[in-house]
Amino acid sequence: MDCFSAMTANLRFGRAQDGEHGWEFRKDAFLELFRTYKPDILAVQEANDFQAEHLIQRLEEYDCAGFRKNAPDFWQSNILFFKKPWALKKHRHIFYSDTPDEESKWEDSKWPRQGTLVQLEKDGKTLACVDTHYDFKPEVQARSARLLLNVLEEFAPGLPTLVMGDFNAKPDSSCRKEFEQGGFQDPFDRRFGGTHHNFTGKDDGRRIDWILYRGGIEPVKASRKIVRDRFCGVYPSDHFQVYCEFTWKS
Repeated sequence: MDCFSAMTANLRFGRAQDGEHGWEFRKDAFLELFRTYKPDILAVQEANDFQAEHLIQRLEEYDCAGFRKNAPDFWQSNILFFKKPWALKKHRHIFYSDTPDEESKWEDSKWPRQGTLVQLEKDGKTLACVDTHYDFKPEVQARSARLLLNVLEEFAPGLPTLVMGDFNAKPDSSCRKEFEQGGFQDPFDRRFGGTHHNFTGKDDGRRIDWILYRGGIEPVKASRKIVRDRFCGVYPSDHFQVYCEFTWKS
């Protein structure tokens, strides 16, 4: 079966004062996680520069898009890793604002939230992927979804598409409804539980990390997993990771 795998992982930003859960105690856990699941496409969020460099230097079997070097201290990149021989055809970076090509944000947004968009090609097939991280207010989330849908109409018209990331919103949110109206589906349902656990290993019921899809691909249902395991003896993040495999529709 001709399939590929995708994973989304919120790294938990490395400058957070997390004590025993700080980045230095978790960074190798992420490497073990990624090497265990070997996703073809890996979307990470909340990557400070030094976190991005740690992964880029060690995940030698991957190329990536979305890393912006010498970012401000508050900056967190959304980086899309893709396993070779997937090839990058096209790349765009957006801000969720009225001026998406400039560093900016909407007034009601706490942070300058961003999205990394790519077109990837392998064996003559092209896939669009988005890695993103949304703000907290529902109205800003819904507005962000509408902006991204509009951008995708220009960036990847008609292409099979994955949208992955931390949406800070549950599946019954207005944000999700915007994506559904745009043709996106969710391989997961409420049986899978939440994805945020604050390093406790017990989710708080909120499934805020998603992999959405549309177009000429479909999920392999048996592959769907919210990864709740420890790696190197620790939880890699305060979020669980989301993993799914997809096949191309014939």
